[in-house]
Amino acid sequence: MVFGNNLKTMAYKSLIIKLKNHTKILCDFLTDILFPITCIECNKKNVWFCDSCFNKLKLNLNQKCLICNRKSEYGKICKSHKKYLTGVLIASEYKNKTLRNIIKTFKYNFITDLRYPLSKFLSIFLLHQIRKTEIDNTSPLNFLLEKDTIFIPIPLHKKRLRWRQFNQAELLLNMFTNHLPINTNTENLIRIKYQKPQAKLKKHKRQQNIKNSFLWNGENLKDKTIILIDDVVTSGSTLEECAKILKNNNAKKIWGLVLAKG
Repeated sequence: MVFGNNLKTMAYKSLIIKLKNHTKILCDFLTDILFPITCIECNKKNVWFCDSCFNKLKLNLNQKCLICNRKSEYGKICKSHKKYLTGVLIASEYKNKTLRNIIKTFKYNFITDLRYPLSKFLSIFLLHQIRKTEIDNTSPLNFLLEKDTIFIPIPLHKKRLRWRQFNQAELLLNMFTNHLPINTNTENLIRIKYQKPQAKLKKHKRQQNIKNSFLWNGENLKDKTIILIDDVVTSGSTLEECAKILKNNNAKKIWGLVLAKG
């Protein structure tokens, strides 16, 4: 009798699995008909961002100080600004229409598959920086792949994360690890304050808006170099506020690494 009940249970579970599979196939079929996958730039079928459009993305080969825009070969911030951030590496410019379009579609249309080309582009940029350091002993970026360097995504507040269902910076970083052997931490830098999106504020209000928004809930960062990952930087207020928290936990240096400057 027990054996018979077990068979019925197994048959029931098998039926549920089959129904779920058929439902998924049907949903995928309807989605492909109603919302076909096409390149967001040129409408090429079956891909969100094609290779031809990817090649339109231009690397930023001339880094500048984020604060004063003075030429700074490796994106180091001028000492006179007295910032917690050591520097910010910027892969490209937000004024690049193609890059701006892909970032917006990724974040606001929730097309998470776009993390693949974006992380690839950021990896190409970082590899370019690494190659420069290999022939320049004075480069401030010699730490990039050292064991005491930790890559950390800028966190979202849990309320915004529930709405978006993903942290774009964390997705980029997760894909990033497929291209480079790096140490990451996605757990211990926490956003504790929910505030208005920085992009909707005037420059002079961003620093106050983001103040006291982050917490480090991890081990002491003595002798560690931190690289903060984000998609877009404008005034740098978010990166700087994170850098302050990390510096207060004894991090040696804090850099930013972003896709674009807005």
